[in-house]
Amino acid sequence: MLERDIPSWRLAVLALCVGLGGCTATSFQSSNPAYRLQAEPQDLPAAVPGSARVAVRWTQATTPAAQDLLRQYWVNNYNRVIWNNPLGISESDSRPQAYQEIAPDSAYYAAEFARLLARRMPAADIVLEPLALDVQDGRYVYRPLVRNRFPAQMVVDLWVAPNTFSAVMAYMRATFSVSTAGLASAPTCGVLAFQPVSNIMPESGAADCAALEARDVPHPDLIHGFSSSDPKFSASLPLKPGVPLEPGLAVGYPLTYETFTSAYLEKSGEAGFNAGQDLNNPTLEDLAKTVADGLSHIDAALSTQVAWGSYVGLYDPQLAQRLRAGPVPQADMVRLQFIAKLADAERAWVAVQDQAVLERMLDGEFGKSFRATRLAMDKAYNRQQMMGWASMLTMAGAGLASGALGGAGSGMAGLQANMTAMQTAVQYMADAQQSSQAFYQQFGSEMAARQHVAEIDYGGKVVRVQADNLDKLYTELGRLYQARFGAAAAGKTASRK
Repeated sequence: MLERDIPSWRLAVLALCVGLGGCTATSFQSSNPAYRLQAEPQDLPAAVPGSARVAVRWTQATTPAAQDLLRQYWVNNYNRVIWNNPLGISESDSRPQAYQEIAPDSAYYAAEFARLLARRMPAADIVLEPLALDVQDGRYVYRPLVRNRFPAQMVVDLWVAPNTFSAVMAYMRATFSVSTAGLASAPTCGVLAFQPVSNIMPESGAADCAALEARDVPHPDLIHGFSSSDPKFSASLPLKPGVPLEPGLAVGYPLTYETFTSAYLEKSGEAGFNAGQDLNNPTLEDLAKTVADGLSHIDAALSTQVAWGSYVGLYDPQLAQRLRAGPVPQADMVRLQFIAKLADAERAWVAVQDQAVLERMLDGEFGKSFRATRLAMDKAYNRQQMMGWASMLTMAGAGLASGALGGAGSGMAGLQANMTAMQTAVQYMADAQQSSQAFYQQFGSEMAARQHVAEIDYGGKVVRVQADNLDKLYTELGRLYQARFGAAAAGKTASRK
C-alpha cells in the first residue's frame, strides 16, 4: 500500500465501512511483513508439459439477475450502516449504484495483476479466463466466459469492490483467492490463500476434493455480505497467518487495499503512460510475487493430474480411462506425449490472444479511460476535500460524466461503453465457444489481423495449424490426433464448459 494523508474524520468512516467490503481501511496486507515476501522468487520449477502455470479470473460481466441482486443488497447494506452510525452520514451520501463498477474495476486490475505476474514467468504460461457473475437459488455463482481446456497449476480469482461512500477517493479494494487442485492440497481442498479472512470455505468432503481440478475448487464468496443466502463454511480449515503459500495450509489475508499517490495517478493518467513498464501497484505486486513463489511449493504433477486426465479424454476417452487406472504402457506414453504437444500448441495459440487482450485492456482505450477516470476522482477528492459529502459527490459525478476533470475520454461513460459488448455476450453463456469469441472480439479488430497459427513440433517435424477461432483450432488439433493414431481412438474435441 502506498500511504497518503487521510483526514481523521475520513479514517473513522473507513473503519466503519470494513464490514461492507467496499470501503477502504488500514492495509495489513502491505504493512504486515508476514504477508510480504522479502525476496523475488528464483528458479521457478519447469512448467508442466501441456499446462499453464496460472489462470487469472475476474468478473468481466454481470447478468441481469446478478445486477438485480447486487442492487438490492448493496442498498440494504448501505441502509444498515447509514441509519445506525454515529457519523451523521445521510442516505444521499451513499452510492448504491457502485455495484455497476464491479466489472470495469475487476477487469482493469486483473489485467494489471497478469502483467505484473508476467514479470516473474513467461507470459505464455499465464492465461486469462474471465467470468460472468450470475445468480442461482438466491446465491451468486460464477459462469466462465472463457474456460481453457488444458490444465492450470494454479488459479487466481480477483474481484475488486467499487468505491462506496466517497465517489472521489481513488483506491483499489481487492478480494481474491488462490487455488490449486484438490489433490495438491487435500486438507484445504485446494485453497492456498484467500481474502477476506472472515470467510473460510464451503464444506466439502475429501473424496470430492480429490476429484477437483484447480478451476473447480470451491473458494470463499468474494462478495460475501451482498447475497441473500450465505454458504456453510468449514471451521476446520487449517489456516496459516502469512506467506509463503504451502499445500495443506491456507493463508488468510486480512483487509487488502491499495491507495495511490497523486503523483502516480497524474503520471498514469497521461496519454503517453507505458503500462508495460511503469505500473506501480504494490498490493498486486506482492500478490504476484507470492503466487509465482507458490509454484515452487506445490507438487506440479498433483496440481494438474485431474485436469490432464480430462484433457486426454477429449482426444481419446479409452486412453484417459487407462491413465486414471494406473501406469500406462509405452505405446500409451507415445500418445500422451503427442497430446501434450497438442495442449502446448493450444496454450501458445491462446497466449497470443491473451497478450492482445492485455495490450488493449491496459494500453488501449479501456485502460486509458480507466486511468483518466481514476485521476479525475483523485483531483475531485483533493480539490473538494473539505466540502460536505453531498456537495462533493454531486460535483464529482458531474465532472466524471462530462470528462471535465480528467480530459477527453475520462468519463465513466467511456468505461461503460468498453464493457457493453461483454455485457451483451452473457446471453451466449449456454455456448462456451460463442462467449469466448465475444470476449476476444470485444478488444478490437486488430486481433483479427494477428497471425492465428499453432505449431506442433513432434519428432523433428513441425506441423502448422491455422485457425481464426478456438472452435476451428480444436477441430484441427483433433484431426492431427486422428491422422496419427486413427479415427477410432479420437474422442470429442469440443470446448469444456
